Amino acid sequence: MDRIGIHIIIRGRVQAVGYRAWLADAAKARGLSGWCRNLSTGEVEAVLSGPPDDVHAVRQACMT
Repeated sequence: MDRIGIHIIIRGRVQAVGYRAWLADAAKARGLSGWCRNLSTGEVEAVLSGPPDDVHAVRQACMT
């Protein structure tokens, strides 16, 4: 099975609103591995890996 990894920075209102918990739940639901953290700039940084379709689906969800 193919796997890919991505590194993303999410901007906007993403701190103190439960965004990291939502992202972790979305990734876990699709069987992805990785991590996410708050940055001092007010952004959230994430690294995700897993099957391409699942990684792209979570990435797309982060963009909406």
